[in-house]
Amino acid sequence: MRRILIASFLLQGLLSAQDTVAPTTDERVGPLRGENKGDYNIVQSWEFGYRFASLGGNQDKYRSDVNYRDGIRLLNSSLTVNSKDGHGKWFDEIALSRRGEGNRPVRG
Repeated sequence: MRRILIASFLLQGLLSAQDTVAPTTDERVGPLRGENKGDYNIVQSWEFGYRFASLGGNQDKYRSDVNYRDGIRLLNSSLTVNSKDGHGKWFDEIALSRRGEGNRPVRG
C-alpha cells in the first residue's frame, strides 16, 4: 500500500510538471549595439590611462626592483564581432580582449 501511495504521488508530480520552454531564434533580446558592417555587428571599446611615478628614496633600488615609468597605458580594450543572424559566412563570433598593456617594467 505504501508503494502505491508513493508511486501515485510521484506520478502526480510528473504529470503536473511545467513544459520545457526553449528560447526562440526569431526574436533578439534588446537592440544590437555597435556598428553594422555587412552581415556582422562590431562592438569595440578602449580605455586609456596615464601612470605617474613619484619616487621618494633610492632611485637606483627602485629601478633595479620595479622600474615603472611615467607614460600612457592601454588599460583595457575589447572587440567583438558577431554574425547578425548567428550563421555568418566566415564565422559566427570573434571576441578579443586585452588588459594592462604598457604596464610592464622597462628593462635595461
